[in-house]
Amino acid sequence: DLEWADDSGLTWIEIDKDSKGEDGSQVIYVGVADSKSAIYKTTDGGKTWTALPNQPQGVVMDQATGETGSDQLLPYQSYLTKDGILYITYATQA
Repeated sequence: DLEWADDSGLTWIEIDKDSKGEDGSQVIYVGVADSKSAIYKTTDGGKTWTALPNQPQGVVMDQATGETGSDQLLPYQSYLTKDGILYITYATQA
């Protein structure tokens, strides 16, 4: 079972319905409000989690001024295709 507090920053959960084990789906992705590692994956039904590599990180730069502010890129929405491709949209607020 996945357990989290109301303020943990969990923004979405994506379950691979084709990865069924005897206890249900084994591959699960989650997006959390963390600017360093915001997307995690489990292949064992949630017993262990690994941050996905090559995630966008850092603060957002204002294209007009070139200055950086306090806004950070966070995963906002996800979609897992039948082929196992995970698409993620990012926003500056979760």
